[in-house]
Amino acid sequence: MLLKLIKNEISCTKKVIKTMYQGYCFLILATIIFTMLCNGQNIFIQNEITSTSDMFLLIFYSITQSFFVIYSVGMVIMCIIYSCFRFYNNMLYDDGYVMMCLPVKAKNQMLAKFITTIMWIIITIILILISGILVQMASSSTTFFDTITTLFTPFINDFNLFMATVIIALLLFSLLFYVILMIYTGISIGTSRFKNHLAGSITSIIFVSITSIILFFIATGIINYCLYPQSAILISSNSIHPIIVMIFVALIVINTISFILFNITNHYLTKKLNLQ
Repeated sequence: MLLKLIKNEISCTKKVIKTMYQGYCFLILATIIFTMLCNGQNIFIQNEITSTSDMFLLIFYSITQSFFVIYSVGMVIMCIIYSCFRFYNNMLYDDGYVMMCLPVKAKNQMLAKFITTIMWIIITIILILISGILVQMASSSTTFFDTITTLFTPFINDFNLFMATVIIALLLFSLLFYVILMIYTGISIGTSRFKNHLAGSITSIIFVSITSIILFFIATGIINYCLYPQSAILISSNSIHPIIVMIFVALIVINTISFILFNITNHYLTKKLNLQ
């Protein structure tokens, strides 16, 4: 049943996501074209503007590069916002009457939305990485294979750098899980406890975020102090082991908080739902 819910969620969200990707592809194309034109005029090599056409070319290049960066970050944020909108509209507003009458548990419906959101975010990040490689190819006039080799050689040669990148990626995804579930929880509490859903949701999101952040620092502080009582604050510079342990403690605490938020949201959806 969960797979059917995920399939339905993908079908409902792909139109908006597809439109967003189409605009991004157009922006990538414009960025690559202006990058290649600037590279062809040797503007990057000469580091100076020799004509009016070069000046306008550099202006358009800067504009497309700026929009490229802003749009790249905005797509990830848009995926989260759209997910929260669908969660509210499908579970807590008009569509909630129909969704809650289905012979499906509320947690499965929420999990389907959560998994679909993560899937779109991962696809978006992959698209951003590929577009970044294409723009780099346009600016340096290298092949795709050479660009890939240049980017990933440091990670292959340095195992510590590779592990650090993996740990940071895990930490970022854990934070992403937490942010989505924190917003879900805030919306669920706000719509169940307050007559004004918007004001209640915003107030609840702020309350949940502050409370969970305080719990995070208390839990990580206590656990790290128990593990390293002599170096809870001052870590020895010749050992990376305590740092790695503290990062893994942070990962465990963040995911534990996310699990708690998931169950709180499920509780409000099943026990205290207040549809309008």
